[in-house]
Amino acid sequence: MIGWLRGTVRATSPTGLLVLEVSGVGYEVQTPPALAAGLRIGETAELFVHTLVREDELSLFGFASAEERDWFRRLLGVAGVGAKTALALLSALAPKELAAAIAQGDAARLARTPGIGKKTAERIVLELRDKTEPQHVASGVLEDVRLALLNLGYKPREVERALAKAPPEDFEAALKAALKALAP
Repeated sequence: MIGWLRGTVRATSPTGLLVLEVSGVGYEVQTPPALAAGLRIGETAELFVHTLVREDELSLFGFASAEERDWFRRLLGVAGVGAKTALALLSALAPKELAAAIAQGDAARLARTPGIGKKTAERIVLELRDKTEPQHVASGVLEDVRLALLNLGYKPREVERALAKAPPEDFEAALKAALKALAP
């Protein structure tokens, strides 16, 4: 899994898609449009990356900070929220603004984002309200397990339920517990 890239910007687009050359390989990375707009061709860029693996697709999503990437991952865990929706929210709101809106239950603020309806905004608030606080070190283990399970093809909702039964201190133990919870 790719978690971070540093390279030379070779192309950008108004939609946020950019090509980043790293050691002679050009990676297409989808970013928030404002991030891509701030980059110039030929300059060096560093991106925190989320790798999304699907049966028929491998996509990279790049962010200026680990905090933005973490919020992208949290948003993907919400039922009905895909990469496009999560990226739209992070394009409209900085992580601190997003956290504040969710913590305050301000679904209307989220719904002002193009492509985000009232029901989706309410679901985001409902499912993420208790996850707006900074994560502890132990939750880093659970985040690693979450990503491993998502990359294995489990649905975000299934993964969240399985993680509730996983011990947060040890990756191997957490992965085993989550896989056991996911077993039919």
